[in-house]
Amino acid sequence: MSDLSELERMISEFHVVTTPETDQRILKDASTTLERSTGAGSLVAKSAFWSRLLTSRVVELAAVAAVVAVTTTAVVYTYRSRRVTLGQVHEAIQEAENLNVATIQAGQPGAVQERLVSRTAGAILLKTEMPGRTEFALWDAQNQVRKNTSSASHSVTSSALSEDLLTEVEESITQDPGLVAFSALKEAPEDSQWTPVKQKQVVATVPGCRVYDLTWPEKSAESGSPVAFKKLRLFVDARTHLPKRTELYWRDVSEDEYALQSSQVVTYPTAAEVRTLIRDVFGPDNQSGEPGYISTPHPGRDY
Repeated sequence: MSDLSELERMISEFHVVTTPETDQRILKDASTTLERSTGAGSLVAKSAFWSRLLTSRVVELAAVAAVVAVTTTAVVYTYRSRRVTLGQVHEAIQEAENLNVATIQAGQPGAVQERLVSRTAGAILLKTEMPGRTEFALWDAQNQVRKNTSSASHSVTSSALSEDLLTEVEESITQDPGLVAFSALKEAPEDSQWTPVKQKQVVATVPGCRVYDLTWPEKSAESGSPVAFKKLRLFVDARTHLPKRTELYWRDVSEDEYALQSSQVVTYPTAAEVRTLIRDVFGPDNQSGEPGYISTPHPGRDY
C-alpha cells in the first residue's frame, strides 16, 4: 500500500462513536487545541496565515454555536427558498479551487487533523496533531515532490514522487475529499433520504447555511436487512452550495438515538493563501534545484 493510500485510509477511519452530549464540546475542544498549537516555539506560531485559517474560523463557529435564537424572518426565508440538492453540493465541491477540512474527534481536545486539498497548487497538505508535536506532510504534484516537517525538529525532508504515487496524488486532488458520501441521491443505497433540517437551534449553528440530513441504511451482505443506519448532516452555504460543516452519525437498528462519529469544519482558502501557507511551513519553493532542495531566500526575490 502506498503512502497516499495509507493517508486515505487513515482519513476514512478517523472517527469515534460518542454520546450525544459530547457534540456540544467539539468546537470548544477544537478551539482549545488550536489556541494551544499557536504557543511559543511551535511551528504553527511561525505562520500567521495558518493560525488564522485554522483558528479564526473554528473559534467563530464555536461562538456562533452558543447562539440558540434566530429571527423568524431569517428562518422563513431559508426554507421558502429553493432546496439545494445533493448533486448541487457535490458539483460545488468539485468546482472549488481549494478546500481545507478539519476533522475533529468529539471529546478529545488533541485529536484534530487538517487536510488541505489545493487544486490551484496541485498539492495535498496534511497536518496532524500528535503528543508533543505537530506533523506536516505535503504531496506536491506540480513539483513532483513529497515534503515532511515537524514542529519538534523544524527541519524539512524531501523526496521525489514516483510515477505511481504522482498519479495517485493527481487523482486524489480531483476527488471529493470525503465531505459527502455520494455524488447524488440516485447513487446512494436504497431507502436513502435527503431532507431539510428545520430546528431553529440547529439552523442557528452556522449562519447563512441551509441544513440537510442524508440518511441511509447499512445492510447485511447475507440477509439484505439493515444492521445500522448512518446520518450525514451538512451545513450548506445558501449561496455557493458549499459545505461549511459536516457531522457524521451512526445508530444500531436496536437503538433509537444516533451517536456522533466525527465532525468536520470546512474552509476554502484562496490560491494566494495556499501559497503563503506552504511557504511558511516548508520554506520557499525550489525553482531551479533538484527535487527536495530548498534554496536560501534572496533579498528582493519574488516568491
